[in-house]
Amino acid sequence: MKAIIKKQFPFLIKWFFLLKIIIEEKRLTPNRVTLNYSKNFLFADPFESRGFSLLRNKGAGQPYIKKYWRTAMNLFRPDIALDVGANYGEVFLDNNYPDFVKKIIGVEANPFLYDYLIKSKKSHPQKEKIAIINGLAADENIEEVTFFIDKTSSGRSTALPQNFVQKTVEVKVSSYRLDDWILNLKLDLKTILFKIDVEGFEPFVLNGMSKFHNLNIDQIGCIEFNLTSLQRNEMDIEAYLNKLNENFNMLLLNKKGTLINVENITIPFLRQHFDNKYIEGDILLFTNPEHLKNFKHKFK
Repeated sequence: MKAIIKKQFPFLIKWFFLLKIIIEEKRLTPNRVTLNYSKNFLFADPFESRGFSLLRNKGAGQPYIKKYWRTAMNLFRPDIALDVGANYGEVFLDNNYPDFVKKIIGVEANPFLYDYLIKSKKSHPQKEKIAIINGLAADENIEEVTFFIDKTSSGRSTALPQNFVQKTVEVKVSSYRLDDWILNLKLDLKTILFKIDVEGFEPFVLNGMSKFHNLNIDQIGCIEFNLTSLQRNEMDIEAYLNKLNENFNMLLLNKKGTLINVENITIPFLRQHFDNKYIEGDILLFTNPEHLKNFKHKFK
């Protein structure tokens, strides 16, 4: 019976969960949930696919990315926590940060998510430390660039013109080099923790963080890799991988939460371990090889 209702009347299932959220959160508007881990609030659009999913599951997705985030946070005591492609902020907001973290930064180019991020920030216990950048993280500071918003699910929005989305809304946003933005804070920086999930635009984001290497600031990062997306946009993938090999020590984090050693990252190596439709998965980056060893020991 449940399967029949789900197939024939999907809107009933959706409204059931929205009513459940209203009752649990004691609010007339079903746009907020209490996150499972931190008990912080997350605001999202209940009538947008990804927003509804986050509200329904209380931000329970991406468990291994969140595990990476918390493990690295406690192990390496970063000065900056940086979430690029934050979407509604379910990763960086589902955490209560120790005093050693000086700034928590969420970067999201989709302007339609900004108000939700601001509401979540205002309800966060460390809201004074949180900054929301509503713009595109890139390798140049430009006043107007094009960003493609997926009409179906905000999680697939991207700055790449050759994307997998059939129906998009094009908007103009500002782009920022994150190293410039962060260095302008005038903080004493030793270590930065970051996550970059921007649907194939990761090489440009990393190029816009290159000054951290020159200043010998330790970096611990997680980036999404999607070979198909890079190929469709005719990027120089070999040059990108060579730059990763030159600047970072790496581990692969597969969909089962298993860490895989990386001696030298190549396309055949990624095809072997990211054995899926798009050759897609997550790569963990460490500028300090000792950090990689310590992380492997702790991440179990």
